[in-house]
Amino acid sequence: MVLDFNIYNKTLSRLTIILFSLLFFSNADAQDPYVQGGFGMGTYYMQRLKDFEHGATNGSAIRMENVENFEPYWSYVLKGGKILEKKEIGSNLSFSSTGSRSAYEDYSGYIYFDQIVYGLSIGPYMNFLLRQKANSTFYFGLAANFITSYYKIKESNRILDQEFSDVMGAWSIGGELGFNFSYRYDIHKFFVQPEAGLMINVANSVLRTIEENQKIFYYSGSDQKALKVNWSGIRAFVSVGYYLKSKE
Repeated sequence: MVLDFNIYNKTLSRLTIILFSLLFFSNADAQDPYVQGGFGMGTYYMQRLKDFEHGATNGSAIRMENVENFEPYWSYVLKGGKILEKKEIGSNLSFSSTGSRSAYEDYSGYIYFDQIVYGLSIGPYMNFLLRQKANSTFYFGLAANFITSYYKIKESNRILDQEFSDVMGAWSIGGELGFNFSYRYDIHKFFVQPEAGLMINVANSVLRTIEENQKIFYYSGSDQKALKVNWSGIRAFVSVGYYLKSKE
């Protein structure tokens, strides 16, 4: 099966255009407009995907072992905003990914069951000034994001000289709210800003297959449940920024 990335690529393009439009209008005539980019680490709840994998692999005639279980993984963020009197407003675009694997291996070959999830989120944020001293500033921040997710299941095996692989793609949309604490240190027109906080998914649609656009369900015991992603978890980033005007 060949994956069709058109939906995901179109969504990425549209969200990128929206982000930079927001940056342009928010930075026009701002007191201290800035842009920043960085990377960090996130944890991700993904309980329904874990339950789905547990049921799928336990139902196999061969006992498979879960070797990766949606571990913390890298995230990347791009922001743009402006500084007001005692707060900041802006918009952000972030990309996250995580995954899991159940596996069985012996002398005759292997069997792998992989789940991979990519998330692209965009939305406004607001930082409230807590304390400022010389070149150092402490903030408490709030954020609200729209998130689109791309999900992939891959089953692969090799038994002696025979190999087999099958891939299915799906997508969903959702919303998330978050808060964080951050520290900014200014170095002339540049700054460094570490931050840490919590992101909570408040809404997620059911995953739909890309080719047939059908909702995906699974059984947990005798109950049928909708397969959904859940990006809730801890976020920690370090970013570098640049003031587009000289700070007053």
